[in-house]
Amino acid sequence: MLAAWIMEIILALAPQYNVPPYLIAAIIIVENEGNQYRINNSSDRVSMQLISSRITDENRQYTETMIKDGIQHLALLYNETRKTSPNWFAAVIAFNCGLKRYNASEPLLYTDINYAHTVFNLWTEICPERQRLYGER
Repeated sequence: MLAAWIMEIILALAPQYNVPPYLIAAIIIVENEGNQYRINNSSDRVSMQLISSRITDENRQYTETMIKDGIQHLALLYNETRKTSPNWFAAVIAFNCGLKRYNASEPLLYTDINYAHTVFNLWTEICPERQRLYGER
């Protein structure tokens, strides 16, 4: 699970964009390979991969910016993908592979679909509402 102060950021920001907060938490955990402090040298600001050297209580603004960018990006992807597939699963696939590849006429890669399954399984495990819907794990 994520640090409590990171969850506080997610719980404060996600509802502003109508994005499920625990879905964001699941994406962050998956993007960081289960480690909230994984080092990421990528400059991709919407990946929600958190650069470990910057994740401190003193540098909370950096973490909030990274998470907010990711939430806004996922909300945009949801609005784009729901035209053909009105669910968060499609948005998570597009989050992983990019909207251009998602919208391409070629089939999606197994890795993109597997990524979405990994995120959704974790979302079900960590989200109290989804646990009530789908049964305790």
